[in-house]
Amino acid sequence: ASDAGLSENHEKARSLMKKGDFKSALSLLKQARVDDPSSPDIMADLGWATWNIQGAKNGDAEEFLRLALTFDNNHLLGLEYLAKVLVEQSDLETAKMLIQRLVKLDPQSQWARKALANLSKGAT
Repeated sequence: ASDAGLSENHEKARSLMKKGDFKSALSLLKQARVDDPSSPDIMADLGWATWNIQGAKNGDAEEFLRLALTFDNNHLLGLEYLAKVLVEQSDLETAKMLIQRLVKLDPQSQWARKALANLSKGAT
């Protein structure tokens, strides 16, 4: 996905997240959110950074991810991140629905195809 149209803070935050520095990314994302409170991109990244820092604590991560999907229910990263979070929380039913939607929207998504195959294997 291209980072075109992202604010400077958001671009910096994304590159920090790629390096695994979620803590630094989070403060940039919080600033970016002030400027653009209804951006699904910012919400999805906020959710993912939050999840990587604190996991399920407070439910904040999931809240951000669900907000991203409220703003854009076909948001690819929002779907992917929320699915990953739900898998870790063993909510495989919901995760599978999200991943199926992701595969429909983005048939090229290697991650989604693999995840769906794994979930289908594991489901009884």
